[in-house]
Parts: sequence; C-alpha cells; structure tokens
Amino acid sequence: MTQTILASTWSTAMTVATFNTRSLQIKTHRTFEQAREGRLRKLRYPNQREVCYHFFPVNEAWCVNQNTDVFMKIKHPVFNWAVAVTATVILKALFLTVRVRHLRASENGTPYIRPTTNERFCFCLWHDAIVTAIFGLKSYRLAGLMSRHQDGSYAAIAARLNGIAQFRGSSSRGGAQATRQLLEQSDMHVCITPDGPRGPRRVMKDGIVYMSSRTGRPIVPTTAIATRFWSVPASWSDMLIPKPFSTLYLIAGTPLMVPAEASREQISEITDTVQKEMDRLDLIGQRIVSGDQKAIELIRTPGTYPNDAILPPTTQSPQTSEPRRAA
Repeated sequence: MTQTILASTWSTAMTVATFNTRSLQIKTHRTFEQAREGRLRKLRYPNQREVCYHFFPVNEAWCVNQNTDVFMKIKHPVFNWAVAVTATVILKALFLTVRVRHLRASENGTPYIRPTTNERFCFCLWHDAIVTAIFGLKSYRLAGLMSRHQDGSYAAIAARLNGIAQFRGSSSRGGAQATRQLLEQSDMHVCITPDGPRGPRRVMKDGIVYMSSRTGRPIVPTTAIATRFWSVPASWSDMLIPKPFSTLYLIAGTPLMVPAEASREQISEITDTVQKEMDRLDLIGQRIVSGDQKAIELIRTPGTYPNDAILPPTTQSPQTSEPRRAA
C-alpha cells in the first residue's frame, strides 16, 4: 500500500499530471486551422515532432504529435505547490522510519554538519538520489542548483520546505545567471546534479567542474544507496526511495580541487576523473549494503577499488588479495 501511494504521488509530481487521452483525439489539420484563426497560441516544446498550443483562458497545454495523440499538462502553480507539499509530507513521514548512516572521507566535506571552517564545497549528486539528499539528514548552509524545467520546480519546493536554498539554472537554461548568483553566496555549500536536467542518466556534464573552478569550491563526489528501496519512475531517471525500516547510506568521497580559471582541456579531464570517482563510490556502496563493511575503508582513498571489482578497461589489473588502484 505504501509503495503504491509513493509511486503514485511521485509519478504525479514528476510528470506534471500528464494524461494520455487518445479518446480525445483532435485532427491535426483542424488544430492548424484553429491556430491560423487565432484561437490557439503556439508554444515551444523540446520535441520538435510535436506541436503545442495553449487554449485560453484555460491553463492547459495540448500537444498533438504526428499520431494525433493528445496530452494534457496541468501547469497551475497552486496545483504544483499542492503536489510538492503532499509528496514532502509523505516522504518526511517515510524517512522517520529509515536508519541513515553518513560515511565521509573528509570531516568537513559534508553538508550535514554545521560548518566549522570557512571552506565550502560543491557536492556532486546523481539526479536519482535527490530525494535521499533532501530528506536523509538535516543540512546546513546548503544551496541546490536546480533546473528551470518542471521537474526542477518540484525539487525546488521540496528543498525550500527542508531549509535548502535554491538557485534556478542548468546547462540549457539560466546557467550563467545561476553561476553569478553562486559567486555572490560564498558562504554556502552547493549541491549539483551533473546528469540533469535531461540526462543521460549518471553521465557527467562539465558544469559542476566549471562551477568549482570559478567559485573555488572543491568538488565532493557522493552517492546514496539503501539496503531496500523502491525505484520510482520519473521523467527520464528513476528516483531512489528507501523502504520503511531499511538502512540508507549517504557516502561522501574525498574533495577534489579544481584549478582556478581552468582551461577547457583541464575541465574535460577533471570531469572524467569525477565520473570515475562517482562510479567507484557507487560500487563501494553496493559492497557495503551487501555486507562487506571493510569496503568502508576504501572511501577515503580515491582510485582504490575492492579487490574483486570489475574495473573499467583503462583500470584493469591482475587479481590480487589487496584493494586495487586505478591506473
């Protein structure tokens, strides 16, 4: 029952209450005729094979594709706020039943303790772990860089309700403005999902490295994994939600320094390094939830893998009984 409620609520939030209404098909030529008559206003839409119109004064967008399927998206801000608040209340209640363990390589490299120094960090987090980052533990002096897409709106509302500041922008929309705002907020940690806002899932983009170079904040790779969890479908990436009475591991790796005013070549190289470290922490997390507590010791050593791990082709080495380092 709980799984059904969570899946239904989060799916509603992520898809903006999208309904496939084949029974309400509208012929494409008629839609274009109405548009020419001024009865509809054409809207931009990321999929160029679809044509979107806005029916006034009703606040609904109808998208007609080549198969004459019609989709309705409810975009009223009050409705969006209500969905986000409802999901927040349910998730807060759920996380009261979850045991959270926070493992970190650096004492200060975490947003879950009150800062004791002036150093601030850029936390690198995969998009599918946003829920665990927001609700897992109380954060301090943390701001989230969230996209201006609809998915980002729900995350922004949930973050605000949990005391996390937001800066709206991404690689495709508003990134430059968000960077300028972050430069003015030197006393805040920053959390960025480098595979957002449109994926591919768990594939790094270089925005966080650029941000780190310009703001002077070291990058902290992170991962989240639970002993038992639901994988709730969202728009392009599932959301990890721990099940009641499970154990959630929030893992933060060693901070990675980025040179000030790094060149394009340096940013590309460091992006690859962060990608490998994110993958390594995810592998270590999987070993921990499987019962291998010795894997915790590897968190503090970047480039070190469990001794029986299957490494990427560039880091393959002979089997040994000791932890292995990437080449």
